[in-house]
Amino acid sequence: MALRLNRLVANGDEVPDRLVEYVQHQWQRPSVRAWIEQGIAVAGSLRM
Repeated sequence: MALRLNRLVANGDEVPDRLVEYVQHQWQRPSVRAWIEQGIAVAGSLRM
């Protein structure tokens, strides 16, 4: 859910403040940060 809500927030869609805070909090979780970093590493290795 946080991923989909983050897309709305990142694209400037109108989202209630409570949900923006939820997304920001979830995005800082170690497991989510690790998942993001893994995706960045994979994307970087595909650029050859």
